[in-house]
Amino acid sequence: MPPPPPINREQVEVLTSLLDSKGLDAGDLLDAIKMLADAKAKAGKVPSPDEQGMKLVGDKEFLYAGFTDAWIYRNNKTQGRNYYLRVKEKGKTPFIKSLDTPDRSEALVRGRLLYQEVKGKINRGEKSRSLITLKLIEKYLKSEAKKISPVPKAGITAETYAVKKGYLKIWQTFIDEKKLSARPIEQIPREIGKEFPYWVQSQQKQAYKSKPYSHAYINSAVVEVKSMYHKYALENRYISLENIPAFERLRVQPDSTHKRDLLTEEEWLKLTTYMRTNAYLKPEGRTNLERCKRQIFREYMLIAYNTGARPNELMTMTWGDVRINPQDTPEHQEVMRLLQVRAENSKTGRSRWINAPVARRLQRLQRAYEDIGMTCEPSDYLFRNPTWERQTKNIPWGQPALTRRLANVLEWSGIQKELDKTNRKIVLYSQRHFYVTLRLRNGMNIHLLAKNIGSSVLYIEKNYSHVQIESNTDKITQGMAKVKSLEETD
Repeated sequence: MPPPPPINREQVEVLTSLLDSKGLDAGDLLDAIKMLADAKAKAGKVPSPDEQGMKLVGDKEFLYAGFTDAWIYRNNKTQGRNYYLRVKEKGKTPFIKSLDTPDRSEALVRGRLLYQEVKGKINRGEKSRSLITLKLIEKYLKSEAKKISPVPKAGITAETYAVKKGYLKIWQTFIDEKKLSARPIEQIPREIGKEFPYWVQSQQKQAYKSKPYSHAYINSAVVEVKSMYHKYALENRYISLENIPAFERLRVQPDSTHKRDLLTEEEWLKLTTYMRTNAYLKPEGRTNLERCKRQIFREYMLIAYNTGARPNELMTMTWGDVRINPQDTPEHQEVMRLLQVRAENSKTGRSRWINAPVARRLQRLQRAYEDIGMTCEPSDYLFRNPTWERQTKNIPWGQPALTRRLANVLEWSGIQKELDKTNRKIVLYSQRHFYVTLRLRNGMNIHLLAKNIGSSVLYIEKNYSHVQIESNTDKITQGMAKVKSLEETD
């Protein structure tokens, strides 16, 4: 052990005089030094030795002379003894990242490049730790998942969340194809946003391949991705405004007509006629359970097309939601029923009653369930899943299963051939479009119709104005006979 350095008496006298002038002694000085050392150790400014007495930090070197906010050092506890970068942030946890090299010169170069990136983010008000696109999507979806609620208007539905997830999957595929997957989001060129909608336009669809992606669908994807950057990445300081991709939307022609296809009245009559035949209801070689499922689906179609209810509203409706209207005549009470759409199952978040001629349909539906030993209690769903393992449980049929059955009956009835010729696609929701169109053609009051379907007069006028024009030829031409006679004599 080397001998201690010689004592400088002059310095000791100066220090003693200073302590005396402040009313302190040598013990106070030692306590102060110890407290300062402890504070620095807690702040990470004085590396603590490991269990063997070897310091964790070795070969510490500032990146730039005169600047003490960043340095490189070796981590002596790692086998490779690679260099690390440490950048101090005022009032925050220091930024520390491995430089993946034991070479000093290479570490200085890498450290300075990374330092410029980190300081740039700090100066822009961003978080020092960057995200790649995949991590941003994961964090954003995690935050959106917290908003899922079964109550309308109280958050987002599980279906909406699934749509968001689909849009962002397209964005990730686009980023992957552009070979930008590993690049931090703030380093992705802003022009990429303008390329995105045109790239989607050129992609092959996974379903309904005969039709390209519509401009409305592509624009919806753009809006969702843009929302992720602005409402999450920007607000959480993962990126600054000037680094967000410059997104561009495709132009859409101002067409407010309804976008869903529907069956003609003749096609609907043909379909319902087929669903009454033994070929559909009692096919040879089919089990009793399958025959029961076909009966239930037939009643679903007839009830859906006579109420105009949304598919999810019917799927969540129970037998306790069905009433006889006390204001109806005895004759009407044999045919009509009131069906309640509860607020928690309504798209608008408001409950309503549907008045529809479905009494006999409901009676047949009840018999179909009772034939296989299933109850129809007030708390039971109207359209319960009748598979053997679920008969004792109150589980509604899912829309995917009903969609497959719809595709089958369209094919078996021969209607699908007509749909293919006219490039139409019939889905479960088409029932609502068919109902509104038929009611308007038959002169139903638009205000009463809006209440029955749980929509607004403005929406009906905007999306079904063509039906109102087509159905009012007599009113439109009223008084024109006189004008015509004058023209003929002119």
